[in-house]
Amino acid sequence: MTALIVFLLFIGFQVAASVLAVLLSASSALGGGNSAATHATPLATCLALFITEALLSVVLWIWFYKLQPRFDKFRVGQAGTGNQTAGAGVSSTDVANQTVEAGESFAGTPNQAARMANQAARMGNQAARMGNQAARMGNQAARTGNEAAGAGNQATGTAKLLGGTAVQTVSMPVAELARKVCFSVLSVTLLAFGLSLLLKPLGLADEGSTELFRAMLAHPLSLIQLCLVGPLAEELVFRVGIVRSLHRKGLSPWLSAMVAAAAFAVVHGNAAQMVPAFLIGVVLGLFYLRTGNLWLCLSAHIANNIFAVAFLQWPDALSFTDSWPVIAIVALGVLHVGLGLLNAWRTLK
Repeated sequence: MTALIVFLLFIGFQVAASVLAVLLSASSALGGGNSAATHATPLATCLALFITEALLSVVLWIWFYKLQPRFDKFRVGQAGTGNQTAGAGVSSTDVANQTVEAGESFAGTPNQAARMANQAARMGNQAARMGNQAARMGNQAARTGNEAAGAGNQATGTAKLLGGTAVQTVSMPVAELARKVCFSVLSVTLLAFGLSLLLKPLGLADEGSTELFRAMLAHPLSLIQLCLVGPLAEELVFRVGIVRSLHRKGLSPWLSAMVAAAAFAVVHGNAAQMVPAFLIGVVLGLFYLRTGNLWLCLSAHIANNIFAVAFLQWPDALSFTDSWPVIAIVALGVLHVGLGLLNAWRTLK
């Protein structure tokens, strides 16, 4: 449920960005003086995305790293209260049984004692029922608390290894983190370059996104949006919000990463970006589940977007392959994809 809510929240913010971009385009400052503009200008689109995704990042960061850990601790505390309630219920049952036994001891006395014993027995049975009900409520609260405790432990210090049951703490030495960041950056950038070569002969349509991004780059704010704010929002949504939530619900690491990567690909909205987004999304999801460290994924995502921006600025960088036969382009693409996967493995081990 959390994964679906976060995804729908992201879609809602994207819709809000589109509406805001049109409204900003209608202003004289951002719409080139055309107050009747019905299409968003590149500058208005950039500013709208910056505002909405920065706001989304702040909201998700506060929830995932400030409020949710406190909420998990509260649920763990509720589990302790539930255990105490269960103990109280058991004690009530014991008292009721003792009352019944006391009533039975008067069974051989005159009628008054018999009536008192029967009344005591009824009260004892009622207390026993109340005690059993309290015990059931306590056990249910305990189960809820145990689930919260498991979620809290996973959120505050552990991450499951791929395909195994061992657990590795999220914190790691700075040198080890730096090494993994380097490998993750190499992995994603090599994968991106290799996939761009492999997909080049297919001529997949990008639905005008390349021209839009190239026009946005005329404004310095676009560099911050495309290379920092955008990656941060997407990592919080797809890695922390979706991958982690699905894995907590019992999905395997691979399936959790693939579902999140599929959603990540869909929001890109065009065939030219969907395939790379899916494959890179799977890799980033596995990075996160392996280490529990968002900075690892964020660094690789930022590097990938910087790589994409560089190719938007210098579109002729791959023109040397125009005269190559398709088999040569594919071979070069396969080589880089293989190197990217090798560095992904080095990041995960």
